[in-house]
Amino acid sequence: MTELVINDTHHQTWGQRILVWVLNASGWFLWGYFLLPIFALGCWFLGFKQCSQWIDMSGGYPYLKAVLLTYMEAVAGMTVLWFAWVGYNLCIDRLRPMPKPQYLVDLSDVCQTFGIPENVLQEFQEIQVVVVHFDNNGHITGLDSI
Repeated sequence: MTELVINDTHHQTWGQRILVWVLNASGWFLWGYFLLPIFALGCWFLGFKQCSQWIDMSGGYPYLKAVLLTYMEAVAGMTVLWFAWVGYNLCIDRLRPMPKPQYLVDLSDVCQTFGIPENVLQEFQEIQVVVVHFDNNGHITGLDSI
């Protein structure tokens, strides 16, 4: 189910509450409609007399087999579409250039706050792992790269 922007029911309007209820009920109805032939076939396979009457009334075993084949085709189609969508998103993410990070503070402010020369900080800015050395008072004494 898709989450609402307002997830607290006491903050939702009556229209939103009714819409959520209708969407949930229709989803459960569709799941029931989807699973009823599978349930009927399973009960018929286990030998329940009532379920065999359901199958006979709905067109018999060949009709139920055709419906199940249609369901399998639909699920296979949805799976292929899902994999295509995932592949598309992965390709788009790799082709899209990464934006340069925007820093919230200026480089000179960081240098002034931590007492580090600006050229040293610029050098270590592109390195992913930096070891910071401190003295006993917590002041930065040096930087190393791994």
